[in-house]
Amino acid sequence: MFMGKITVSVPLITWRDGRPRFSPGPRLRKPPFSMKGEDLRHGPNGAWFTLEEAMAWSAARQALIAQAEAAAPKEARRIVARGTSHVTLAELFDRWFKEPRMKGVAVVEGRKQRRPLSANTVANYRQGAKRLEQLDKGTIWFSPAAAITPTVLAGVFHRIEVLHGLSSARGARATLSAMFGWSIGAGLHKGANPVAAMSQTMPVPPPRIRFGSIDELKHLVAAADAIGRPEIGDAIMLGLWTGQRQNDRLLLVEDQQGADGIGFRQHKKGGQPLLIPAAPELSVRLRAIRHRRRDWKVNFPLVVVDERQRQPFTASWYRHTFARVRDFAATGKGIHELTSTPVTITPMPSLADFHDQDLRDTAVTWLALAGCTIPQIGSITGHSPKTIEQVLKHYLGMHPELARSAIARLVAWYDEKGEAK
Repeated sequence: MFMGKITVSVPLITWRDGRPRFSPGPRLRKPPFSMKGEDLRHGPNGAWFTLEEAMAWSAARQALIAQAEAAAPKEARRIVARGTSHVTLAELFDRWFKEPRMKGVAVVEGRKQRRPLSANTVANYRQGAKRLEQLDKGTIWFSPAAAITPTVLAGVFHRIEVLHGLSSARGARATLSAMFGWSIGAGLHKGANPVAAMSQTMPVPPPRIRFGSIDELKHLVAAADAIGRPEIGDAIMLGLWTGQRQNDRLLLVEDQQGADGIGFRQHKKGGQPLLIPAAPELSVRLRAIRHRRRDWKVNFPLVVVDERQRQPFTASWYRHTFARVRDFAATGKGIHELTSTPVTITPMPSLADFHDQDLRDTAVTWLALAGCTIPQIGSITGHSPKTIEQVLKHYLGMHPELARSAIARLVAWYDEKGEAK
């Protein structure tokens, strides 16, 4: 697949028809270096060095030159500097991921303040970087950043989309753009942001149209209890009756519960506060949590924890555990998480494509079906009115229950006006 031409520039190395050769200049041919030119290959007739091997050889040879210069008389010293044009994507990413905001630390310089990046944002950036690193055995990853052009990137993102899908390609593009933006600001990349210079755009993935029915969600919660994972059932109920994101549910602590409801602060929106009254069914689940954990010697303030390991869930571990519960609910066959014995329930195959992220849209949809207004829905889920309208446009446009309700209201109006006349 054509990916555009990359001009590779590695210190001390010249390329002839794609083959690397060390070609020292006049200074390196003289003492104290006394170096000679050589082909970079494995043995006299062996395979030529790959780009990665050539770069490793270059770094080692530069270290030798630096040592020789350090030992030379002061007037003869001239350290071989490595210009920014030779910095690779791998090196820029390594520096970027070491930045304080990537490690959850706020940046405060005088009146300039930057909040730390969320764990999910950092995880998404690392996933995007991983796609770039693994593409074509690191060809792009180990290329000089200055050689990355919009034409090259068009081929890169095409390859990622073919291998991993549109969402992964968009993620890699967003990651690369953010990294170059930081590198330019940090003075590590002297050129323009090649992603911003691209004329090609990428399509937006079609919206995921999925919300759960009452029967599906009852079955899913029952499956969690049956397989020995009631805490997953609790997380599901929190999602349904509060409409909050997975991260906010996993960070919910006991102190956020009060007589007036559950107080959430949405981390994705900078701590937007919400006070959500606890529905009766949710209150039952919350009381059951306290009962199950009443004898724990060491308890966590978090409402939802891995009760088998007795420790907080990581986002990835929660997703894996939810998937096991979901697969059990869909197939009806599984292994009890505590006793390791086979357990069966009535299968519900429609749940096979249900994800935890669908709980939030399910909450919006249920609130709308219950007759709530857009402001009322937003007071629970924290969505903006525009976002709620987008969700309802996809989920409720053809919903038969709304059509039946609308016709019933029309008939009632017609009958009332007709009788009045």
